[in-house]
Amino acid sequence: MTSFVFLIFFDPPKPGIIETIRELKHLGVSLKIITGDNRLLAANVSQQVELLNPNILTGGDLHQMNDEALLKRVNEVDVFAEVEPNHKERIILALKKAGQVVGYMGDGINDASALHTADVGISVDSAVDVAKEAADIVLLEKDLRVLVATTDQFRTGWFIESVISASATVLVIRTRRPFFRSKPGKYLRMATLLIVGVTILLPFTPLAGLLGFRPLPMTILLVIGMIVVFYAIAAEIAKRSFYENVSS
Repeated sequence: MTSFVFLIFFDPPKPGIIETIRELKHLGVSLKIITGDNRLLAANVSQQVELLNPNILTGGDLHQMNDEALLKRVNEVDVFAEVEPNHKERIILALKKAGQVVGYMGDGINDASALHTADVGISVDSAVDVAKEAADIVLLEKDLRVLVATTDQFRTGWFIESVISASATVLVIRTRRPFFRSKPGKYLRMATLLIVGVTILLPFTPLAGLLGFRPLPMTILLVIGMIVVFYAIAAEIAKRSFYENVSS
């Protein structure tokens, strides 16, 4: 007597993904799913993450549509199922032509062209090398919540780096000599230290919430410090080249 084994593979959505999608929607980010999976499976997963009654377009449909027809429908489609790798780039191009700013998240070899085509290509640290190289942002965690949380931190980091690097540039260009061999004046030194101190401490004050800032972990502050150092070195090299050309 022949016996049969029926296997079912179940890959449920991550815990908390529904709340993450809600927060992204609140920030103005809509979610679209592009998958090679069967349309029924894609529809089931969509419903689990509260994409109820999703508008689904399959790879077979895409084969029969020209670019103009896809452009007319791309904004209203929630799920692209049974797609081939080359379809991903075509979908992203259509979304961009339809006026959308497109972020694409992928981690496989077949995602490389789509990551490169998107306005913002997002991959993860565990992705294949070609995907990480094509991405603009590589997340250390495979979790969409990082994008909700990579916002206040990014704004804060950008502010701190911009202000401190500008202060460092002032110290570099104020003298023709190498900046580390020329001591700044008393008032300039005091003003620079005050600006840097206030900039670093601002995210820890009550004003942080009003400005959309949040305290940064030490690892990010160290990275910002390294960026400022390289920025100062680059400014010093550019200054030296400028004065050499002027002298000649």
